[in-house]
Amino acid sequence: DYAHQGVSILLRDAGAWPSGHTLAIERRFPLGIGDTVELRVATHELTADIGGLIYNRAAPSASLGGDPTFYTTREYFSELTGQSRYSLIRATVPDYTPDRAIAAATQLQNDLARYGITTTPASISRTATTDPNQAWFEELIGGAGLVMQVIAVVTMALSLLLIYTTVTTIITQQTAQIGELKAIGASNRQIVAVYMTIVLVYGLLAALLSLPLSLLASNGMRHLLVAKFGMSPGPFRVDAGPLLIQLFLCVVAPLLTAILPVMRGAQITVREAISSYGLSSTGSLLDTLLGHLTWLSRILSLAISNVFRNWTRLLLTQLALGGAGVTLVAVLSTQATLNYTSIALFPRIYTYPVQLDFGRPATFSQLEQVRSQPGVHDVEVWRTISALVDPGTGAQPRNVQINGIPLPSASYCPQLRSGRWLQPGDTYVLTLAESVALELGVGVGDMVTIKIPDTTSPDVWASQRQWQVVGITVDPNIRNISRIGMAPRDTLSREAGGQQVGTRVQIMVADAQGADAPAVADRLRDFYDERGLDVQVSRSDTVYQRSTSQTRNLAVLTSLLMIMAGIVALVGGIALSGVLQISVLERRREIGVLRAIGATPGTIRTLFVAEGLMLGWISWLVALAFGYPAGVALSKPLAATVGISIIYQHSWASLALWLGLASLIGILASLAPAQGAIRASVQESLSYE
Repeated sequence: DYAHQGVSILLRDAGAWPSGHTLAIERRFPLGIGDTVELRVATHELTADIGGLIYNRAAPSASLGGDPTFYTTREYFSELTGQSRYSLIRATVPDYTPDRAIAAATQLQNDLARYGITTTPASISRTATTDPNQAWFEELIGGAGLVMQVIAVVTMALSLLLIYTTVTTIITQQTAQIGELKAIGASNRQIVAVYMTIVLVYGLLAALLSLPLSLLASNGMRHLLVAKFGMSPGPFRVDAGPLLIQLFLCVVAPLLTAILPVMRGAQITVREAISSYGLSSTGSLLDTLLGHLTWLSRILSLAISNVFRNWTRLLLTQLALGGAGVTLVAVLSTQATLNYTSIALFPRIYTYPVQLDFGRPATFSQLEQVRSQPGVHDVEVWRTISALVDPGTGAQPRNVQINGIPLPSASYCPQLRSGRWLQPGDTYVLTLAESVALELGVGVGDMVTIKIPDTTSPDVWASQRQWQVVGITVDPNIRNISRIGMAPRDTLSREAGGQQVGTRVQIMVADAQGADAPAVADRLRDFYDERGLDVQVSRSDTVYQRSTSQTRNLAVLTSLLMIMAGIVALVGGIALSGVLQISVLERRREIGVLRAIGATPGTIRTLFVAEGLMLGWISWLVALAFGYPAGVALSKPLAATVGISIIYQHSWASLALWLGLASLIGILASLAPAQGAIRASVQESLSYE
């Protein structure tokens, strides 16, 4: 009844509510008002017109791989399907708690059981109850927020390094002017005031420019993410907290960053200001060593010496450029880990490509009839039960889908995080998915109380007894789907009432690979439908569908990670160019001497390009050393926020990519400083200003 909705409110997005022989469809699918769809119901086909678009906030959006949901009237549904009875119940409880919700659900199941009606969980996470305070996409929103926070922190850190090198460049470039000011009586305080005023003005300009742009960008990002998850954005609200932080970063942080190079520049003496760093009269140990390498070209020796001449500047350069490399490797490794989880881990864990769930339990022999179908090699029957798991540690009990599987199992190949897998002969033991174990606060060896609803009697629980956790498994699903545990099928069935029945089949089919798998699953579903077995309609009948859906769900995060990688590479390149520009200014007379003794423009350019390349290659060594721990440090909290278990995959390809990018950045960043050194005449380089 669309006019009197009380639970799971549907909103009309466009067109009309379903009436007569028209349908409405979930919005943002490639179907619109006035289109006609062909429906296959049981054994007959018919057509129906679409008259409206519906907004269902609880349905996965089209952009995340959700299936189209059609809406119609009860009368037309009965005419289409021949079924006049209801198949779904949604209910609410006052003052929600997990215990109160599971008790109400169990009581409802028991009441229905008295009339011979068997029920199964219908939530996205396949549990009888859901937390009304958590949306199905909450983990993904949290993951996107974490990535954006990391982007903000890394970008800000690199930007402050860039400010430091830029101010240092200006001070170095204007050393002679500082000497002239001090020669005519300027004090250190006055010189500091001049440069800090410049920094303050630029900071205020940055705030003036960035504040409106940040509001526009945040509103645009809000619309992008909201649309990605199929929602409608609410009114845009401005929070004073982030704006104050932004003002601090634009105005105060640059002043704090610039104070050190400005103070150092203000303390220079008149004599130092009009002198040149030039060629030192004494050589370092590195210079002595390079002098003995006679086979090394003079230009290359000079480039190596210049790179390591100022260790402080080398450190700052690597904080920017090396930090960019480490971040790039960490980001791409995190992306590789998410892709591995979504694409490679699913078929490795769930080795049978087709999984079908049944609305009513059926006997093993009924479910195994599918063996007669062409291409079916094996069938494994599971018993799935939605139970309440109480850790007894003070943590809230959780609704967990307990899968009773035969031992040994051929359709499920566990990836253990800790502990052991189930063995033949096990009874009251189970394994828990990592996300569930973390929520419950339990580990290997702990005892938990599993409360199994009784669907055949008025009693609240069919079983309340302790089970031991023997293993923690890696499950590639996001948290709201991965709330699962694995237990011996015979023991679970005995505790649930003793019936040897199944509610899920795992089917090994030779031709159910890749994009062909859903069609094979449809054929097998038809086989069961023809025999009166109630197969549930699901978006995850095959490993391929679950993997594809997961990849789409995580696409927002991987896109943000790539944006982050591009930003840090750009900032690192700018920082390197600034460092090389400082090198040109400090070695102005040294370059003049080289030009005076016959160095050609090509030689000068080669010298600076070699320095840029070496700085880039050093950043690659930094990325090689710190990329792995940085990748682990980024991927683990991101996975925890999203609610998935991961097996970290280090992206060695990202190291090769950074080697190429660092070389390219080193070359491009050195061209402008090199050209500036070439344009300066010998007289300009050797003269005092």
